[in-house]
Amino acid sequence: HCVYAEIRCFDDYSAYRSVFEQAGWVYQPHYDVLIRVDAEWRKRMQDVKRQQVRKAQREGQTWREATSEEDVRWFYHCLKQLYRTKVHRPLPALSFFLQAWKQGVVVLVVEQNSDIVGGALIPTLGTTAYEWYKCGGVMATYGILEWCEQHGIELLDAMGAGEPGVPYGVRDFKVAMGGELHDWGRYICVLKPCWYKLGYMLMK
Repeated sequence: HCVYAEIRCFDDYSAYRSVFEQAGWVYQPHYDVLIRVDAEWRKRMQDVKRQQVRKAQREGQTWREATSEEDVRWFYHCLKQLYRTKVHRPLPALSFFLQAWKQGVVVLVVEQNSDIVGGALIPTLGTTAYEWYKCGGVMATYGILEWCEQHGIELLDAMGAGEPGVPYGVRDFKVAMGGELHDWGRYICVLKPCWYKLGYMLMK
């Protein structure tokens, strides 16, 4: 049974807010981050991030597209470690990532001394790429932006960045990489309130 449903807005749907609310959905303010991939995207990065990229490159970090199932498996291993130790949120099974890659969704991997230390799953729609899952620090994001530049992608949707007014390190990172904040919010519809509250407490 479905416990709750959530709509994450990737654009400004404020004109339809009353429609959602009349249908039982509750609006929650929430940031989305967009990074324009144009000729100036490197200049919009904060100095500290450019320095971190150069440091990572000096240490031998590079990025490339995944070319085998083994690449995807190692990326997933890194991602799973991140979710277990820091994110503390559910992560889809490895099969989800393998199936997405086999169907043409781009997976990037970050390597250091021939070892995969990070990567990203980045679906695309038209000239927009979406940073669905990522680990590996500054080089992973930099790799996504370079990949977008090389493939004619004009916009990277770096996805969520927390609630306005609540400190959030991920938001600071994305903005430092040249991101622009948009408070487009989310809509939540709780179908099983007791199960939802229990699940929320367990996740916390």
